[in-house]
Amino acid sequence: MDTRERTNSGSKQGGYKKSWPKWVGLYLLIGGIAYLSVYFVAFHHGGAAGGY
Repeated sequence: MDTRERTNSGSKQGGYKKSWPKWVGLYLLIGGIAYLSVYFVAFHHGGAAGGY
């Protein structure tokens, strides 16, 4: 039973260490999409207003 507990705890720690880059990449991707959408919306309206 000790062996099973050690294996489970070890796999959980390894899983967390391996999965954090995935979450960081996911947050960066969502942040980049949000930034680009705000950027294009802001400059789309600004460009239309400035085109006399």
